[in-house]
Amino acid sequence: MSATRELPDRATSSREPPALEDLDTRPVTVVEGGSGWRVVAWSGLWRYRKLLYFFVWRDVKVRYKQTMLGAAWAVLQPVATMIVFAFFLGDMGGMAAKIKDYPLFAFTGILPWTFFANAVAASGNSLVSNQNLVTKVFSPD
Repeated sequence: MSATRELPDRATSSREPPALEDLDTRPVTVVEGGSGWRVVAWSGLWRYRKLLYFFVWRDVKVRYKQTMLGAAWAVLQPVATMIVFAFFLGDMGGMAAKIKDYPLFAFTGILPWTFFANAVAASGNSLVSNQNLVTKVFSPD
């Protein structure tokens, strides 16, 4: 994947530009892309799991730090949406007559959708706010 050539033992002055013949003796690192598409590099996620954990924990602390409800808002938001769905679609839309336990049915659909929608929005914001980490040229293994 990467090849490095060693520098010669001769000392060169940092003030003088390198001669053309010395350019071939300088270290060279070749970075090559992988073959094909990889959806998720699970080994990389597992290797940097602590970093991922601290990023997630930092975002959770910042998000719920100054709210009165705190992390309870993460539970109350889908429950409030379920109540609205159960009233408007269940009672007024006539879905409660067709589906037994319609509020529970609505909640089982709202919960994963809320998680997915918030995860996509948060991941986009995380990429934008941490662009200096994403655009790094080198990452040690």
